[in-house]
Amino acid sequence: MKSPAADVIVIGAGIAGLAAMQRLAAAGMDVLVLEARERLGGRICTQQHDGYPVELGAEFVHGRPPEMLEIIRSAGLKPAEVCGEFRTKIAGHWEDSDNLMSEVNELFDKIPSGGPDQSFHDYIESTNYSVNARQQAIFFVEGFHAADVRKVGMHWLLKATKAEESIDGDTSFRMPEGYSRLVETLAYDIHKPGDVHKPDDVHKQAPRVLLNTRVTAIRWQKGEVLVITSQGEYRAPRAVITLPLGVLQA
Repeated sequence: MKSPAADVIVIGAGIAGLAAMQRLAAAGMDVLVLEARERLGGRICTQQHDGYPVELGAEFVHGRPPEMLEIIRSAGLKPAEVCGEFRTKIAGHWEDSDNLMSEVNELFDKIPSGGPDQSFHDYIESTNYSVNARQQAIFFVEGFHAADVRKVGMHWLLKATKAEESIDGDTSFRMPEGYSRLVETLAYDIHKPGDVHKPDDVHKQAPRVLLNTRVTAIRWQKGEVLVITSQGEYRAPRAVITLPLGVLQA
C-alpha cells in the first residue's frame, strides 16, 4: 500500500473544512485539505470595493454561537449588531411592518408541537392569518432555512427554532472588515504565510491545502480512504467531508 498523504484528508476548504482542519491539527494530526476552487472560504466570499467589504456569500452572524464567537475573538474582530426597522411595501407604498412581523411571529409561535407532523405549507394553509403574513413566513422559511415549504416538516422547524433561541438567534451581526477575515484567521492558525499552494507548485514541500483540486470520487475500505481528484489520487486512514449537501447531490 502506498504511503498516506496525511493522517486525515479534509475535503472542502469552506468554513467547516477550515474549522475541522484547525481542530485536527491542534490535536497533532497531519492534515491535508482538498479544495476545488482557487480560493479558500467556500460560501464565504468578500470583495473589497472603495475600502468597503461587499459580501457575495454569507453576510450575517446569526445569534451568538460560541464556536463562531471564539473565532471572532481570536481574530481580534468586533462584530457590529444589525439594528433598524423592518419596512414592507404594501400596495406600492413602504410601510412600518411591526404589525405584520408580530403576526408572522405569532404564526410560528402557534405551530403545534404535538400530533402528527405535516409540511409547513399545509400548516399555514390551515390557519387564518393574513395573506401577507403567510407569504412573509414562506419567504423566511425558503430564504433563511433554504427549505421547500411543501417538504419541510413542522416538527423540524420547531427544533430549528429552539436551537436558534438557545443562541439568541433573533440578534444578527455583520463583520465590518468582511466575513473573509474569519477564513483568513482559520487559515493562518494552521499555515505559515505562503504555505497554501496550487497543485503545480513542485518547488515547495507538500502543502497542507491543495487548491484547484476537485474531488471526483472517494473509495473507502477499512483503514484507508482513497480520494480521486482532478490532480491525482491521495490516501489517508480517514477523511472528513465538509461539502454542502447540494454539491454532494450534484
